[in-house]
Amino acid sequence: MTKSKPLPPVDQVRKLLSYDPKTGDFSWNQSIGRRYKCGDSAGGINAKGYRVVFLNKKQYRCHRLAWLLMTGQDPGGYQIDHINGNKSDNRWENLRLATNSQNRLNAKRPTSNTSGAKGVRWCAKDRCWFARVALNGRNVLYRRFRSFDDACDAATWARDTHHKEFARHV
Repeated sequence: MTKSKPLPPVDQVRKLLSYDPKTGDFSWNQSIGRRYKCGDSAGGINAKGYRVVFLNKKQYRCHRLAWLLMTGQDPGGYQIDHINGNKSDNRWENLRLATNSQNRLNAKRPTSNTSGAKGVRWCAKDRCWFARVALNGRNVLYRRFRSFDDACDAATWARDTHHKEFARHV
């Protein structure tokens, strides 16, 4: 589990914010100064792509506040995974509790990947395709293939088998 900032008490958040689980949108329940009026949309997108809101001069990620408002519990050291990979999509159906390891399984294909397939790379030295899939720091697939399609199929199978509901293929 990762260390994260504790959330404010749920009753305090409910007093300040409303959450629509169907759209993932937050709005203010009361006017705060001249800037925020009751009913206005709350929060914005930070540099990392997460929707955030400031409460009592502290920044909180909206997906964590959504979890708090829907369950009544601070997720603590757990992370909230965006199932579809869109960091600003805070619809309740798109959020699930995850460990850091599970959340990383659901990560998108790295931008440095040149093959176009997650977990597959060209090995110039051996002149073959190489597929690698890991779980909890251990390789569950670490193999060479003559064809790109075979390597992709093997990587997909390994992710489906070992990563289960957290498997992401793109």
